[in-house]
Amino acid sequence: MPRGRSDWAPSAPPTDEDRRILRRYMSAVERGDLTEVAELLARDVRATMPPYPEWFADRDGVLAALSAS
Repeated sequence: MPRGRSDWAPSAPPTDEDRRILRRYMSAVERGDLTEVAELLARDVRATMPPYPEWFADRDGVLAALSAS
């Protein structure tokens, strides 16, 4: 991975499908619909949310963190 966040770049522009999935994810999180969030996450998802130091290493971990907030 690039050293700095500003050095990150997508390998290709987002497709209409990418944008549709992102809108669906954002809507589900805003509504607190963890069932729909779970449908959108890969089993081996990895997530973090700075400034918190925790890493969540799979779908169950991410869903547990979201349900606790």
